Amino acid sequence: MAISAEDQIVHYLKDKVGLARADELVGKLKREIAESLHQFADQEDGQLSNTSAAAYVKGIHDAANRITEQ
Repeated sequence: MAISAEDQIVHYLKDKVGLARADELVGKLKREIAESLHQFADQEDGQLSNTSAAAYVKGIHDAANRITEQ
């Protein structure tokens, strides 16, 4: 079974900096990615003004929320 890139990074960090610090770094990275996605969605929302665009923007926000829920 293949190991995902995320799992490989987490295992590497745990070996190098310890479990608690690795969890902290991964959490910070996920929050930064989610914030970037929310900002992108807000920019897209400002530029697009139709019903299908609203669903597109909502999908981006939902994806950003799922990142931080994991």
